[in-house]
Amino acid sequence: MDNTILGESEYNPNAVPDVLDNFKLEFKPEVVNGTYPLIIGEFENEYSIFDSFDLMLVDHGTDSNVIVDTDGNIRTYGNLQTPLNCMDNNNESQLTNVSTMNEGLFSGNSGDWLEVDFGFMNTSVAKLIVKSDMKGTPPDTGPIDQFIEPPGPIMIQVLDEWGQWMDVSSIYPRNFWYLDMVDLSSHVDIGGQLKVRLVWEAFHLLTFIGLDTAEDANIDIHYAPLIQSDHNVYGNITERLKYSDGNYVD
Repeated sequence: MDNTILGESEYNPNAVPDVLDNFKLEFKPEVVNGTYPLIIGEFENEYSIFDSFDLMLVDHGTDSNVIVDTDGNIRTYGNLQTPLNCMDNNNESQLTNVSTMNEGLFSGNSGDWLEVDFGFMNTSVAKLIVKSDMKGTPPDTGPIDQFIEPPGPIMIQVLDEWGQWMDVSSIYPRNFWYLDMVDLSSHVDIGGQLKVRLVWEAFHLLTFIGLDTAEDANIDIHYAPLIQSDHNVYGNITERLKYSDGNYVD
């Protein structure tokens, strides 16, 4: 299993319009007879409907990595700058827990927050990279299947011109570890400090926070057409999923 999709619809089941989820596969799919076969299934006790699927392949240089930002755009990142400081809502430093990919761990409950300082900016490019995980067991709650908390994202905030924290984006953690990017470039004041606050609206785990200040690298995007789609009940549903036309499949 790679990861979960449509996380935003889980956090907001009455979302209008429909949720568009641009998900980067963490595992390279195997090529079978010139095709990329994928299985998309419901493994929880939920009900999902789908309008269309697209598969894109991205060519990029070896010195860059591909990522999808919270607006659904395909972006790149390279060398990541770690925070100069990271304090939680209990005024305790969490710097060592968020500065090394996969080595540290911060466990946040609803209402918790991290305030991150990246120092003074000498460029207008600021791409926040966060690695988070939706599933986990909060302390003293027992097994995860006994812990029920209304789902919620991790809110991303920056300081406005009056020194007040304002929401600029949201991260919707998936069931397994995943990297998200939030473009903060429009909120950068060259020569000023870049401070970011992450606010938990539900229990989530986080292992890394970083910043990329380089322009996006050149990439080539190739589209793989949907040639066959089979449903375990309805059979061939290829034509119903080829285009985004409101013809849903559950």
